[in-house]
Amino acid sequence: MSKQLPLNLQLKTHYDRDHFILASANVMAAETLDTYPDWPAQVMVLVGPNGSGKTHLAHIWAAEAGAELISGSDYNEASSANLHGYNFVIDGLIDNENSQTFDEVALFHLLNSARQNQTFGLITSRNWPKAWNLQLPDLKSRLKAAPLLEIFEPDDAFLLQVMHKLFADKQITVDHGVIEYLVQRMERSLSTAQSLVNHLDKEALAQGRKITKPMASLCLERISQSAL
Repeated sequence: MSKQLPLNLQLKTHYDRDHFILASANVMAAETLDTYPDWPAQVMVLVGPNGSGKTHLAHIWAAEAGAELISGSDYNEASSANLHGYNFVIDGLIDNENSQTFDEVALFHLLNSARQNQTFGLITSRNWPKAWNLQLPDLKSRLKAAPLLEIFEPDDAFLLQVMHKLFADKQITVDHGVIEYLVQRMERSLSTAQSLVNHLDKEALAQGRKITKPMASLCLERISQSAL
């Protein structure tokens, strides 16, 4: 059977509360954010692995708190100045293995603005602030006082729910047994779950067939080899 050319359809990612899956890995972080505006501090830092749901939680809080949300990759002196006087989210300020640089002075002034104006802010990151390689002592002091929230690696039950949701988001029907097969063999991370779903979506479209265990095994092997 000749392969079909898969179409690169852009499907909407849902960041509303109804699509957020609450589990042991994220419940403490979610419940703490839900205490707004009775937070223990004006600014908090949310930390977790790539693909763990930090961005989803950040969008939920931003919507409920009327906060301005910007990507960490877009954070600079000008964008930071625009956040003064508003609730804000900086999503993915540090989001890779090596701490990238950002305008420390701008962030220091933004944290001071939040204290002075009684506004609230959330910063998400892959790494703890102590691993950010900060050079500005005053910023280190401010972030040391910021409460830290953590999303942990998911367990099997959570991964099952996530995989079902990811397939549903792409409007793909997959047998529960196939998803169980994947969860039992995949790396324990949400980023791997997303990668698997994307690979299987493309493979199923290319073959013009439903997703099966042999197809799942093939995609698991490909992802494993690409990680070497």
